[in-house]
Amino acid sequence: TVESAELFFGLSVTGIAPLAEIKTNKTARAGDLVILTKPIGAGMVSTAVKAGLAAPEDSLGMGLSMARLNRAAAESMVRHNASAATDVTGFGLAGHALGVARESGVDIRIDWEKIPLLGGAKEAYETGLVAAGAYANLKAYAPMMVNRRADFEAVNLFLCDPQTSGGLLIFADAKNAEKIMAEIGGLFPGSAIIGEVLEGSGRLAVD
Repeated sequence: TVESAELFFGLSVTGIAPLAEIKTNKTARAGDLVILTKPIGAGMVSTAVKAGLAAPEDSLGMGLSMARLNRAAAESMVRHNASAATDVTGFGLAGHALGVARESGVDIRIDWEKIPLLGGAKEAYETGLVAAGAYANLKAYAPMMVNRRADFEAVNLFLCDPQTSGGLLIFADAKNAEKIMAEIGGLFPGSAIIGEVLEGSGRLAVD
């Protein structure tokens, strides 16, 4: 199914987890805050790497972000009673946030200025090095997105940028969100509270 000059390998992981500790994308609640644990932009930076145009420090920064496991953040969100969670991978921040909005029957509002970006992501975008998957994601998710920004075209592509080994989106009330951030801030550079959950019907608003 894939033709590539690079070698790929696949694997699957199975395990057992206590039901009480499982967080799904179906239980976000209006009033929750939205935590993003890792910067986005891996699709753009990796496209620059493939083109031989990424700065060494940006390539290294992306690799370190990918290698950072989500375990500590996952344990923290369980400890502090997060309402819901999902990862941010191939469908981009927008696609995975919309999955939560749809399944939970809510709207999600995010503040673009609070979203962390990997070093080199803006430069890759400005050079036209946008992963093809970002355009595919945008085509699928644009009808459910309301972007009020003047630079909405660029912002939407960043939000739809496909991530590899991305972070988590964690949904928790304000008190617990602050506790989670206090625990993970030093472990996940760039982690941030990026928005909130509103009453609604499955849309993503961007300010």
